[in-house]
Amino acid sequence: MTKTLSVMTNIQTIGAFFPLSEEGFIINPTQQDNIPTHWQPVIADIVKQYQLHLGNQIHSIYLRGSVATGRVVDGFSDVDTFALLHRRGSERIRWITAPFQPKVERQLQEKYDFINGVEMQLATYHTADFFAKQSHLAMVIKTQSLCLFGSSIAPLIKSYRPDKSVCLSYRWLEEDLNFFLKKEDKSIASIQAILKVLLRTGFELVIEREGQFTTDLYLCYHTFSKYYPSKQTTMRMVLFRYLNPDGNIPATVGLVKELGMWLLKECRKQKLL
Repeated sequence: MTKTLSVMTNIQTIGAFFPLSEEGFIINPTQQDNIPTHWQPVIADIVKQYQLHLGNQIHSIYLRGSVATGRVVDGFSDVDTFALLHRRGSERIRWITAPFQPKVERQLQEKYDFINGVEMQLATYHTADFFAKQSHLAMVIKTQSLCLFGSSIAPLIKSYRPDKSVCLSYRWLEEDLNFFLKKEDKSIASIQAILKVLLRTGFELVIEREGQFTTDLYLCYHTFSKYYPSKQTTMRMVLFRYLNPDGNIPATVGLVKELGMWLLKECRKQKLL
């Protein structure tokens, strides 16, 4: 559950590209010191909830997103977390929402009025096949995640450059688009999710031309627009609708369909798909 946004949010020119090493590898910008003081109890409560529900099955817990990079916005930012679990027998969890997430989210939103939503995801970790079968998650851990509990596996993971190897959204664009358009009950959360996919897919189209990496949505829009000026107005509207998802939902659905189909066509043209 995410809170309904009743006040219009304007687009702000905020965001940053990730720093790069002298060799051109992405440097993870997340740090414990980046977490604002009043957000630290939220993070501590989330870690406690993972421990309460999962106990010694936890290998490690991670935080990513604006809270971990120090660009959090009160009343708007989500807390994006995930846990790696020790594998039990042949069990393998690729990526699922924790069963206890909805209850924890409600409790934390009641306790802290400045958080928008809470994401709690689970995946299994087994050194024999993790890096081969969870390569995308390994990339997220290496480039944009902060270990909150346990032993971080980031030092075991190869470094990444700002190229196709760090692109995720375009890979599932068609599946995500079809799922959203067929879904009858389009919640605010589902609207924001698909709009975020469109913004990040747009950036992924130009990442190698730009030679930079970011997860910030304004920069995704801005950078995409440099290379596709004819689509700037449309992508700007995607960003605006993401910030204001409780507006004209039918118009938003039309926007998603229009730009989503164009992005699919362009991804195929650029031989990403």
